[in-house]
Amino acid sequence: MQNAEIRRLTSENSKTIKEATDLKGTLDKAKAEIADLKSNLVKQRQLEKDAENFKTEIEALKSQGVSKDELLKQQTEKLAKLDKLEEELKSKDQELTKIKEESEKSANAVSADKEKELAILQEKLEKEVSALNEKEEELVKLKSEKEQATVALAKEKDDEINRLKEIHSKEISELSLKLKEVEESASAASAPPVGSDLADQISTPTSTPSKKKNKKKKKGGAMATEPPETENTSLPSSDGEISKLQAEIRSKEEHIQELNGMITAIGQDLVVAREELANRDNEVTGTKESALQASEELKALKEDMDRQLEEARNKLKEESAALEDTKSKLKEESATLEDTKSKLKEESAILEDVRLGLEKAEKLAATRLDELNRSKADYESQISKLKADHGNSTALIDKYKGEISTLTSVVADKEKHISELETKVKSLETSYSKLNAEHNSLKKQQGAEIESLQKTNAEARGKLQRELAAVKASKASFEKDHSKLLVEASEAKSKLSAAETEKATAISNLQLLQREVDELKQIADESSKRSDSLQEELSDLRKHLQDRTREAQTLTNLRNETEHSYQTKVKELEAKVRALTEQRDEYESDLLTMQSRKSRELDELRTQNGDLKRQLHMFEEEKNRYDRDLKDIRKMRDRVQEELTSAKEELASIRKELESSRSQLSAAQTRAVEFEKSASSLKRAAEESQEKNEVLQRNYRVLTGDLETMRKEIVDLKNKSRDTVHSRQSSIVSLSGQDNDQVRNERLYTKNFLLNYVDKKEQRSAMLGSLATFLELNDSERQRFATAFR
Repeated sequence: MQNAEIRRLTSENSKTIKEATDLKGTLDKAKAEIADLKSNLVKQRQLEKDAENFKTEIEALKSQGVSKDELLKQQTEKLAKLDKLEEELKSKDQELTKIKEESEKSANAVSADKEKELAILQEKLEKEVSALNEKEEELVKLKSEKEQATVALAKEKDDEINRLKEIHSKEISELSLKLKEVEESASAASAPPVGSDLADQISTPTSTPSKKKNKKKKKGGAMATEPPETENTSLPSSDGEISKLQAEIRSKEEHIQELNGMITAIGQDLVVAREELANRDNEVTGTKESALQASEELKALKEDMDRQLEEARNKLKEESAALEDTKSKLKEESATLEDTKSKLKEESAILEDVRLGLEKAEKLAATRLDELNRSKADYESQISKLKADHGNSTALIDKYKGEISTLTSVVADKEKHISELETKVKSLETSYSKLNAEHNSLKKQQGAEIESLQKTNAEARGKLQRELAAVKASKASFEKDHSKLLVEASEAKSKLSAAETEKATAISNLQLLQREVDELKQIADESSKRSDSLQEELSDLRKHLQDRTREAQTLTNLRNETEHSYQTKVKELEAKVRALTEQRDEYESDLLTMQSRKSRELDELRTQNGDLKRQLHMFEEEKNRYDRDLKDIRKMRDRVQEELTSAKEELASIRKELESSRSQLSAAQTRAVEFEKSASSLKRAAEESQEKNEVLQRNYRVLTGDLETMRKEIVDLKNKSRDTVHSRQSSIVSLSGQDNDQVRNERLYTKNFLLNYVDKKEQRSAMLGSLATFLELNDSERQRFATAFR
């Protein structure tokens, strides 16, 4: 039985949950209906905006009617302007013909001037080309003259070298005669220490000595010294003449060193002069190339001038053709202007008709505006009513939401309580089964103890009955508290209904309601606490098997009461929802009628607006057509002016090009003059360098001749001094060791001289004369020597 009651309670609980969900669904529907009402309000606002837009459009139409009157005036003024433009076009046709004639005359004149200038330029070019050819020939002549001069200089150098050799040989012979005279004068007295001093002073030559001197003398047979005639030859009478000879030898050696320095400097000058000549050659070639470039530039200028003349002629032809085209176009445009005049007159009549139609449309629009204003006032009153109804419905919805939340919380608490009871019942059943098992086991094991147990059971029953009486008393108190709660809930409902009616008038009552709700919450909390204490007592009592049925009955009674209260509340809510739905249906029907009426009015206004827009579009197209015609006329005028300006600019550009070509010709002439000046300056520089080269070569020949003469003199002096020393050493036995040193030095000198002669093939002809004098070779020996070393 207890299980069946529990199942029934769970089924009833599920039903209450379903009813609560149904209530939530009805609330959601009410919310959706409120959202629909809001959307309807938005649509009404859009209708108000459309009405305002219609007002603005009608005002715009009025302003456009005024603007079309102004358009008529403007178009009449434009017709007058078109007449003026025709007169101006005729005058410009005359000006164009004059400009065309002037341009043709100027083009012919310019072409004649350019042909003359081209002829002059061609003559100048031919002259410059001939001058350049002459310069090239002069350069070739200069090169040939330079080569001839170098050959002549080489021949002159050879002749001077030979001449200097002869002069040196004469001077050496004179010096040898002087030395013989000195020796003869000094044969009177001899002094051995003085001879030793002479041997020390004149032991080595300034140039490199040779060890093979005596051998070559024996082979050649030229320098074989005669034996001394007497061992008792006398020395010079005075030491003064010997010192003079020594001083002369030293001065000659210094002079030779100076000549060597001068020769090196002259060689460097010759190298610099050669480099300058090479640079001048390069400059001459550069001037030749620049002259060729100038001739090419002049040819290019000539071609450019020809091309520019042809382009100018072509442009003039094209411009004349373009002017003729513009004439024909202007004639056609004058015809079109006359057509536009007639069209404008017709359109002015059409515009007057349109103006009358606009006045009629303005009157209709005014009447429609009045009707719209009236309908707007009606809509505003209806919207205010709907807003008030909407506020009441939102308050009711908030109230229902609060009640539903409380009910859902109560249902949740009851579900928890039922679940706890089920768990307790299950635990009691398990304990009961255990007790039965124990009881059976006790019956089997201890039959004797049953009586004692029955006694204890009877005592326990008495205790349980006492406890049941106490529970009944507590149950009565709980029922009293529950009735009190119901009374308080009814009072709260009455207060809430009063607050709902008074909410529209005063907002302050909401605070009182909130306070009362808080008090009710406190009471609910106290009741929940009391129910918790009762549940604890019930859990204690349910431990006993006898109290289960009674507690189940109390629970069913409580559940029936709660269900009855729930059902009453649900019925009230359903009645309110029905009332709200009826109100919503009424509002929707009113809105539909209003929307249908306004849609009709809007359709009528739209048709009228479309007609007016078509008329305006027609007027705008006519206006645009007139504006296009005027723009075309202005474009033709601007085109003619641009063509005139372009013709003037082209004439100015042709003049500028002529001036630029003249300036280029003058620049080319100045370049040609500068090239001639540079060529003449280069010629002068080449002549000066050749003169310097000739002077340097002459100085070089003279210096080389002086050098060779000095060397020969030194060699002769040394030879004579060696002869005298040798004769003196033959008489003196103590000086025999010095003769060997002298022979060694002479060998070294001759060896070095011959090696230089063999190595330096180019200078053999210059060295042959000095070598012949040094070795005292005759003509046949000299030829044999030269042929042997070729």
